[in-house]
Amino acid sequence: MIVSYIAPYTKNSKDFYAFNLGTVLFGGTPVSLLFSEVREKSSLCYSIFARSMKYEGLVWVSTNIDGKTKKQTLDAVRKQFKRIVEKDYDPAILEMSKSMFINNSLTIDDDLDYLIDYHYAGIISDTYVTIDDYAKEIEKVTVDDVARVYQNFEEYLVYFLEGIKNE
Repeated sequence: MIVSYIAPYTKNSKDFYAFNLGTVLFGGTPVSLLFSEVREKSSLCYSIFARSMKYEGLVWVSTNIDGKTKKQTLDAVRKQFKRIVEKDYDPAILEMSKSMFINNSLTIDDDLDYLIDYHYAGIISDTYVTIDDYAKEIEKVTVDDVARVYQNFEEYLVYFLEGIKNE
């Protein structure tokens, strides 16, 4: 199952950092709302995550599920999205998401491919920010910032791919 959202945020947006951190909070880490609620508490899937396409202003949720749980899983994803908009979660989860996101960003220079991609993408989009400055901007993002950004998301596509067992 894939659920995608379109949002008016790209790398050049003033709310870019809240857009990115919101994606991490939504489904980017093991402490995310999707992982803890849809996978861990509801046992609807083994793996679930949210990713952003920062240049296009898109966020998508991806998971593999039993076809019998389509509605239940989709409802659970939508519920977690709504929790972000309504600020209905422990703010400590946002702080954990920040820490994980910043720590991950600071390890970019451990992998030459990621390092080159990061610098190249920033240069060609004329949005280059040092990794340290990026981390500082993420640190400033609040629960209110993420909620404001997520209020402007629009569910764009829900996609289920079903097959026949043993086909």
